[in-house]
Amino acid sequence: MRYLTGLLILIWTSGAISQADSLRLSACLEMALRHNPVFSGVQYEEQMSRQDYRHAVAERLPMLDVDASLRYQSDIPELDLPSLSLGGGQAPVTLFPGGVKELGSRDSYDFSITVSQPLFTGFRLKNRQAAARAKVKNKSLLVEGQRSSLIYSVESAYGNVLRAQHIADIAKTSRNQIEEHLQDVRNFFSQGLATKDDLLKVEVRLSEGELNLLKADNAVDIARTALEQVIGKPLPADASFALFEIDLKPADLQGCLDTAMKKRPEIHAMQKVKQTAEIAIKIQQGAHYPSLAAFAKAGYGKPGLDFIRNEWMHYWVVGVGVEWPIWQWQKKDAKIEKAKLAHKKVLEEERELHNNIRMDVTHAWLTVREKKSSLRLTTVLLQQAQQSFQTSHDHYRQGMASNTEFLDAQSDLTRAELQKAKAFIDLQLARANLKRAMGMNDKSL
Repeated sequence: MRYLTGLLILIWTSGAISQADSLRLSACLEMALRHNPVFSGVQYEEQMSRQDYRHAVAERLPMLDVDASLRYQSDIPELDLPSLSLGGGQAPVTLFPGGVKELGSRDSYDFSITVSQPLFTGFRLKNRQAAARAKVKNKSLLVEGQRSSLIYSVESAYGNVLRAQHIADIAKTSRNQIEEHLQDVRNFFSQGLATKDDLLKVEVRLSEGELNLLKADNAVDIARTALEQVIGKPLPADASFALFEIDLKPADLQGCLDTAMKKRPEIHAMQKVKQTAEIAIKIQQGAHYPSLAAFAKAGYGKPGLDFIRNEWMHYWVVGVGVEWPIWQWQKKDAKIEKAKLAHKKVLEEERELHNNIRMDVTHAWLTVREKKSSLRLTTVLLQQAQQSFQTSHDHYRQGMASNTEFLDAQSDLTRAELQKAKAFIDLQLARANLKRAMGMNDKSL
């Protein structure tokens, strides 16, 4: 009985014994949300979309530009006017000394301030701002979706570590049981109560136990490495892990489906994609309207606007510009039609998303139900295997059971223990998956 008591205490209370020293699942989630590179990349995309929105807003506001230039040119235009003859024997009159006037100078300077304001762009700037706003919301929802997926990935990796550790503990306990039984067989063999064949069978079984323990320890290392990859940083070498239980009491299947359709961030993100596609049509339709902009410019330069005087001067310019493409060989219509086709494609993607979510939730809900039944069954099997093993152990020491009967009972017990440990973790992971499928994931457990 001491084998069984020690094993159960080791497996089912190991997390509770040293909770303060264990690396809890919640701590792993916090680290993953800070260090996972994929999640960080999605967050950067969301921040980039916010900058695109700022740019779209700025395009509708007045723009102020300051320009300054210093220029030297090798040649400048000249004005050469001939002398005018007045007649009557008078001397010719020359308008410019030397008969040649340079227009401007080889060195020119200009300093200006320009204010411009779009007045009407066929609603394109307004629609671009609306599209950028929808994109920001879309990216924010995608961050939530990625966060939900990351939480489930951490829960899965953490559960795999626990499962591997439990298997390793069971393998170690099984090895110890065979090792102690080997000592009993050796004692019986020395007394002539056991055969050489009995001794060899137990020694072979012990070697198998050692090999199983080695594989189980390697599986623990692999599972830890996978958890570190999801978290995005190494874990302490001496880190221990505590048992966890997902707090989820799922309703009927239809209730889970209704919750998913309300809470899954992918659905809301797709709505923003659809909104963006609708706005894209309006943006392309805006090309049929003229664009109108106003500007005002104040400057100070030499020669400025007067090339004849070629002196420093203040000047200003105001104006209104209109641009209206009239005929472009249906290029605008082609862009509009392309935007409409893109919108139809988004509608099909939305329909496919709803179907995929329904399948996801249904599969997760059925898996939870299956794993709950499996846990109940493995609990019963473990109780039966415990009783059978204890009976075989006692009977063998009393000479009432054979060595083969004991080994069979021990194998059945180990198998039942493995099934029970696996069923418990599988149920928690199935609940975590259903929670993700329903859009109810959060980092608090």
